Amino acid sequence: MQKEYVLSLNDFREPKVLEGKAAIATILVRLILLNPGTIPDRPLMGVGLVEKYRYSFKENVDELRKEIKRQIQTYLPRYQGAEVNVLLNKDNSLTIGIEIDEVLYQLETSELLDNQLEMNNLSE
Repeated sequence: MQKEYVLSLNDFREPKVLEGKAAIATILVRLILLNPGTIPDRPLMGVGLVEKYRYSFKENVDELRKEIKRQIQTYLPRYQGAEVNVLLNKDNSLTIGIEIDEVLYQLETSELLDNQLEMNNLSE
């Protein structure tokens, strides 16, 4: 079972540990949002969604899908069989769907007035 430690505490004031689907969802979001070069030991790790794909257009959608797939294959080899789909909506928001072990993790973003991306929803 996948486990992920987060920087918060549980009800007993112990370090919070996410397990299963919640852990996988957290790992995927971190990988998608992480800017390449942030981790010195792994300078190519991270999709850099906000920095590199903030102004996404139709021609960038396939590139983004391939980059997410490549990052998963490289840094999350346990989930190499993941299916990745990216959809650019009419309002320039992105919907990213990643299917792992028959579970769909879906990340939705929207563009704010100050040209920042916001994650609206992460569902499994």
